[in-house]
Amino acid sequence: LTAAFAAVNGRASSFTLDATDAIAAARDAERRLAADGVTIANRAGASVTVRAAGPAAKAYKYAAKGTQFTMRRTAKGDWQLVQVVTIELRPGQPGSTRYGISAAAAEDITRHALEDYDL
Repeated sequence: LTAAFAAVNGRASSFTLDATDAIAAARDAERRLAADGVTIANRAGASVTVRAAGPAAKAYKYAAKGTQFTMRRTAKGDWQLVQVVTIELRPGQPGSTRYGISAAAAEDITRHALEDYDL
């Protein structure tokens, strides 16, 4: 994990993500899936994509290089790094975290969201 990020980030340290961020993202994604009611069986194949934030200073006139990575959950419950790439970040561009789920996981989330309602 560390080697994959080091290969992409090189010597850069600003606007980059690293193995610690990937581990935290996997942990947070697992918690979110559980909190949203996704069964363990339906968590396989879920993904999380994290993009670093761009420079906060408006004095930055040009795009900065940053990091984006994607991890995917296996059927065994492990999270594997699928991709880590260098991206261009604009000044003021916020970081982001996006989740991908299966249709079965979406049904779990819907069921969980509506379980306190009578139809």
